[in-house]
Order: sequence, then C-alpha cells, then structure tokens
Amino acid sequence: NTFIRISYATTRVSNFHVDTLSVVSPLFSIANSQQISLENVSLENVQGDIDMLMQIRNSQINSVSNFSAQDIACTGIDIENSNVTTLNDLSISNMAHALKIDSSKVAILSNSVISDCGGSRVNSGAAMSVIDSSITVSNCTFQNNTAQAGAAIHIA
Repeated sequence: NTFIRISYATTRVSNFHVDTLSVVSPLFSIANSQQISLENVSLENVQGDIDMLMQIRNSQINSVSNFSAQDIACTGIDIENSNVTTLNDLSISNMAHALKIDSSKVAILSNSVISDCGGSRVNSGAAMSVIDSSITVSNCTFQNNTAQAGAAIHIA
C-alpha cells in the first residue's frame, strides 16, 4: 500500500505536502528509474506500519531538495544500489533514522539539519548510516541524535 510508486520512469515531483496520513511502508518507492528530481516535499503526522518514508532502489536521482519530515518513528530516506547527485536542504527530526545509504554513491549532502533522531532501539547511526557507500557532507548540522554507538553518523 505504497502512497507513491515510481518505477522505470523519468520524472519530477515538486511542491508535495502530506499532512495526517495513515499508510503502510514506504510512503514513496522509487525503483529502477533515471533522472528523478524531488523538490519541496513536506511530510507531517504520517502514521501507520511504516519502516521508511522514501525507498530508493537501483535508480539515478538528480536531486532531493527542500525535504522536510518530522515526528515519524521510521527511517526517513533509505537509498540502496543507487546514485544520488544532490541531497540539499533536508530538515529531518524526531525519527528513528534520518538517512540510510547502502551500496550507493551520494555526491553531496548539503545545507541540512538532522536532529533528535534515534533512541535506545537504534544500534548505530541515528542521523545517518553509510554502508559500503560514499558521501560528501557540507554545511550540515547534526544535533541531539542518540544511538547505542555512532549517534550521529555510522560508517561501515
């Protein structure tokens, strides 16, 4: 029961706001797609059986910018086997994990604030978990993130 599913496509999603929605995970699913851009996405009061808000698999993402999510007990953006050119102006707070990046390349994460993520059930990388991946971080703030190890950033 994914809210938005993009597969084998080239598209741009902009000015998208979700307020008070009950959904089964993930809210966004992007798979096997090229040249995707997501701009001005705001998510609030999303409830349900959610593991992640945005799942990106085997895709080429041009940019995710002005992405805002808060107070949702799940992973914000989960990127696997993908290339992302830019993650810019993210505002993610009060979530289990903000970003999970696995076997992917993220050219740059910039101008973002990730705060109050994690908690006692999070093993590592409450703000960002980077596994077998590369990322450049510029002008970002990580604050009040907690985990059993590697509270803000976990790199493996």
